[in-house]
Amino acid sequence: MRRIELGPLEPGLYESPKRAAFWNGRNDLGEPVAGGVYVVELIAGKARSQRRIVLAK
Repeated sequence: MRRIELGPLEPGLYESPKRAAFWNGRNDLGEPVAGGVYVVELIAGKARSQRRIVLAK
């Protein structure tokens, strides 16, 4: 599992990797992960959303 914590943010559009939730396809040790299907969960306050993503290599 990889956790990306952004802390509190003002409402708005965040597109740059410096301000958005951005995953570079690496695990916590910095190693590239295998291609496949991954589950991504976004938690914002009381809202929670899960999506499946496909990492193709």
